Amino acid sequence: MSKTIDRIEGCTPVAQCVELPFDPRLSGRPGFLHGGAIAGFLAQVCDQAIAGQNVSFRSISSSVQFLRGAREATLQAQAQILHQGSASVTVQARAWQDSVEKPVALIVRKYRRIRSGPFS
Repeated sequence: MSKTIDRIEGCTPVAQCVELPFDPRLSGRPGFLHGGAIAGFLAQVCDQAIAGQNVSFRSISSSVQFLRGAREATLQAQAQILHQGSASVTVQARAWQDSVEKPVALIVRKYRRIRSGPFS
C-alpha cells in the first residue's frame, strides 16, 4: 500500500502531506471509499510524520472521526505533530478530497517512546 502513497509538493516537515490515488479495491458502498481504507491511510500518514526521528515509537491509541462520505477519487491527507514530549507524541491527520476546508475524516494517534536499556 505504501507504494501508492505519493508526497504532495510544497508541504513542510511540520505538516506532512500525502495523497492516495483511487483504486477500485478501496471501494466500500457504491460510489464511496471504504472507511477502513481511509482509517488505515490516515494511520500511515501519522506514522510517516514521526518516522524521520532517531527514536522508536509504538502506537498506543487511535481515534478516527468520519465527517462525510469520501467519493471514489484521490484522497489527500496532512499530518501534524500536536505534542512531542520526552515519553510520548500526539499526531493529528486529516483527509480531504476537494478542499482542505472540508475534511472527510480526522485521526488523532498517540505514540509512546520505546526506550532502550535495562529499565525500558
